[in-house]
Amino acid sequence: MHVLVLSLYDLGRPPIEAFAIAEHVRRSAGNDPTWSAEVVDVSVENWPTERVSAADVVVLSVPMHTASRMAVEASARIRSEGSGAVIVGLGLYAHLAGSALDNAVTASFGPNELNAFARWLTQQKTTESLALPFPGSPSVAPAMSFVSLDRYSQLAVGDDRRIAGALYASTGCLHRCTHCPVPVAFNGRIRLPAIDSVLADADAQIAAGALHMSFADPDFLNAPSHARRVIRALKERHPSVTFDCTVKVEHILRHSTVWPELAAAGCLFVVSALESVDNEVLKILDKGHTAAEGEQAVHVLRSAGIEIRPSLLPFTPWTTIRGIAELFAFAERCDLLDSIDPVQYSIRLLVPQGSLLATHPALLPYRGDYDDAAMTYRWTAADAAVDALQIHLAAIADAGATQDQPPRQTYARMRSAVADALGPREAQTVFTERIRFGSTEARPRMTEPWFC
Repeated sequence: MHVLVLSLYDLGRPPIEAFAIAEHVRRSAGNDPTWSAEVVDVSVENWPTERVSAADVVVLSVPMHTASRMAVEASARIRSEGSGAVIVGLGLYAHLAGSALDNAVTASFGPNELNAFARWLTQQKTTESLALPFPGSPSVAPAMSFVSLDRYSQLAVGDDRRIAGALYASTGCLHRCTHCPVPVAFNGRIRLPAIDSVLADADAQIAAGALHMSFADPDFLNAPSHARRVIRALKERHPSVTFDCTVKVEHILRHSTVWPELAAAGCLFVVSALESVDNEVLKILDKGHTAAEGEQAVHVLRSAGIEIRPSLLPFTPWTTIRGIAELFAFAERCDLLDSIDPVQYSIRLLVPQGSLLATHPALLPYRGDYDDAAMTYRWTAADAAVDALQIHLAAIADAGATQDQPPRQTYARMRSAVADALGPREAQTVFTERIRFGSTEARPRMTEPWFC
């Protein structure tokens, strides 16, 4: 039984989830020499035609929306090349992508269904499910044979570039934000790997050249005591390595006293889902914070010497033009123009099949049919002008990226479009000052903008 795991796209990070799948296969097989597993990351490697042909099972790793759309194309290619491999979808979007992915694979497993996947694998080789050992959350370090970390997103601090790796200190999330795919799979639960396994994964990537680690947990402070133990152990073993993590606004404020310690341990920035400055939208999304608390979180982190990199969800069915203008004004007021990738200002709500938001009473008046190709329910904004503005801003962001424009130039064009949509008189009440950028462009960031 040879299993080939294809990583299609994972936000520009090293595909640690794909390597975890391969390592689970190896450990499930125990000492059986007829079992093997390998990983190919097609986001940085050529399509592995010969390896696909040699595989008994091809696992398509689908940790996010873009990967699930690519998985449908990958499945079609595998079949067109005449491979007899059984094709499986595995990851966060395995049960969220709808019939397009269901029709492209033989079986699908969520990120918390690796035991079920192992049992299914044994049934492909034998007529019975073997009682193979299947440990929980082992280190993936033995499977991380890749060394070309410089092919992935890097840490940028001014003109300095540093090779970066990725780690999980936890999986799942305690919260149930309605637009987030994580609660669909984990239902408010988290899993904590042994600290030794986290360190082993760090060791493997640092040995391969990583100088910075991105914690990919949905929320690094879901288990704050565990997170602090991980960071203390990492700092002791690798004192010069820096890191970033993702944390909810609610947790930034609740655990405000932890940030000086994390800053001293090498935390350079925190990704946080501010999403919107419209309190009604934040309530529908069940974000657990208000617009005022989002602004407070910026100051809490900066007072500890940590930069914030907000992720945004500006366009929802309930968005108003005024609300978009206020989001831009918020970014200016909080000196975030060098801390937000321009594409963030154009993000439109995705509602995959199974989403907690799909049947939410607030969405139903605006929800259309499910689009299999796009893997989302279609929806229209309450104000048609909002949809038109989203298309315009997305085009500006895309042009800026294509032409390699400085983010400041792209932002200025986007802000002008928002002011035009709002109207000159009302725009004067929102944009009360000229655009002011921070005094430095050397704020830490990853070289690949966050996407989904």
